[in-house]
Amino acid sequence: MKHTKFEQLFKFLPKSQTKAGDGASEGKYPFYTSSNSLTKFYSDYLFEGDSLIFGTGGNASIHFQNRKFSCSTDCLVAQPIKSEKVLAKFVFYYLSGHIHILENGFKGAGLKHISKQYINSIKIPIPYPDNQEKSLAEQKRIAAILDKADEIRKKRAESLRLADEFLKSTFLDMFGDPVKNPKRWEKQPLLDVLSFTTGKLDSNAAEINGKYPFFTCSQETFKINSYEFDCEALLLAGNNAAGVYSIKHYKGKFNAYQRTYVITIKNPTHSYEYYKTLIEFKLKELQRNSKGTNTKYLTMGIFERMYIPIPSESLQKQYSSIVKA
Repeated sequence: MKHTKFEQLFKFLPKSQTKAGDGASEGKYPFYTSSNSLTKFYSDYLFEGDSLIFGTGGNASIHFQNRKFSCSTDCLVAQPIKSEKVLAKFVFYYLSGHIHILENGFKGAGLKHISKQYINSIKIPIPYPDNQEKSLAEQKRIAAILDKADEIRKKRAESLRLADEFLKSTFLDMFGDPVKNPKRWEKQPLLDVLSFTTGKLDSNAAEINGKYPFFTCSQETFKINSYEFDCEALLLAGNNAAGVYSIKHYKGKFNAYQRTYVITIKNPTHSYEYYKTLIEFKLKELQRNSKGTNTKYLTMGIFERMYIPIPSESLQKQYSSIVKA
């Protein structure tokens, strides 16, 4: 296995002049931007062929596309210099599985950016570098395995999405809309019920094959070899380029990024499952109240102004048992 610089394998195409806001839902061609994890669509295409699409501002992102597509000015598009030497999908899977390599390249004050020069310097492991035919065959074999794994992951994600919809429906049946509070549960200040702290690490502290979960503001959970916390907690992303926050539930030893909120319940008889779903219903409100222009972030002042309904402990426990089942 030989590590080869990205610039020896790929060439960057001329940057798009299309603005991020030009993407819509009715277009024909996939449209990528730095800040959108969901693909929009566009009426025309700018690129075609096996391509890697890098988001350059905000959070690290990489996409693979082998059909006609478009992207905004805040993306970089790269294609293999020699398709018989390197498979774009193979490199996509490598960088997707080592996203911290891209995260390490984001620099600058305020909204951080990654440069073309940094991406060009990334070293890609190429199997059988001295045998071009064998190397490409091995890349295709690995990519095919990961394609199948990705298909399974997508099916699992869809199952989880359906389960999540079921749980939210169950939550509404049991507790009512937490914003409107139709069942007139007693309301208390959020900070009277939940304790907030944050991690202490940089987002690039993740380690390959780490022993403990490492929670950042990414949707993905990374790994690390040291832990700061040993408890049950909710992990709330504290910043995001578009203000699209996520919340996770974990019990055990873990570590966290300095902008990730580690939330614990003050009353040990209350349910983490209840409060996780409750906060999920509040994510849109948190997005609206976010601070910042380029990168959105959450402050303790936002949480201080929030009130939440507190249903009976027995009902919380009932919901918790449904979630665990």
